[in-house]
Amino acid sequence: GDVLSYKPNSIILSFKDQKSIRSAKQTFSGRVVRLEKDIYDELIIVGKNQKLIIEPGKIIRFGPKGGLLIKGVIDARGTKNNPIVLTAAEKDWIGISIINNLEPDKIHNLENIIFSKAIGGTHYGYVQMGGLSVARATVNIKDLLIKDIDAEDAINFYHSRINANGLNVKNTFSDALDSDWSFVQLKNSNFDNCGGDCIDLNNSFFKIENININQPSDKAFSLGESSTAELYNIRSTGGNIGIAIKDQSLL
Repeated sequence: GDVLSYKPNSIILSFKDQKSIRSAKQTFSGRVVRLEKDIYDELIIVGKNQKLIIEPGKIIRFGPKGGLLIKGVIDARGTKNNPIVLTAAEKDWIGISIINNLEPDKIHNLENIIFSKAIGGTHYGYVQMGGLSVARATVNIKDLLIKDIDAEDAINFYHSRINANGLNVKNTFSDALDSDWSFVQLKNSNFDNCGGDCIDLNNSFFKIENININQPSDKAFSLGESSTAELYNIRSTGGNIGIAIKDQSLL
């Protein structure tokens, strides 16, 4: 099926205080938001009725307290010749959290982006597990490079719908991609030097095509908690285990 037709069953976000995340006040006014500065050392909050646009060629650096919390929509589309760069001004930054309620009118686009040095964090009762964390959202990803990530996961999908073409992840402290209760179509992607598992699925459905995996510290794929995966044209070198299947998962 198509990612847009995926409808999870009853979903409850694992926030200690959902009221806090809902009450987090937007940083800027207006329906359309643009980041005018080159450096931010605060958590930028995009409100539920706002759209953040990041133009091609934009380079934004974040301090240790800096990051993006998207309750509305992010539209960050660089080009091959003019990618968007999101990175740390110093050693690291929080990263990006996209948090919606699977509203059909909210579709996020991340395209031709170089994203690095994020470590995750905790804000408004929400524990951001990934450098890029997506919760209850629909995201289109194209030609996204994520590298040098020291978060628990480089990427974390939670109850989300993801269409990714050209996702490249390298040099991660732990798992490169962790998915919980999500539907993901992933193709033409590369994973290099993952600190844990490269792709870790829990209660998720993945369709994966044309993937190269190089030197995971543990497993190339881990399928758990009744996940289902379709794999086509996969190459994996190094690591302890190629594919681990458990908890009534299906391959």
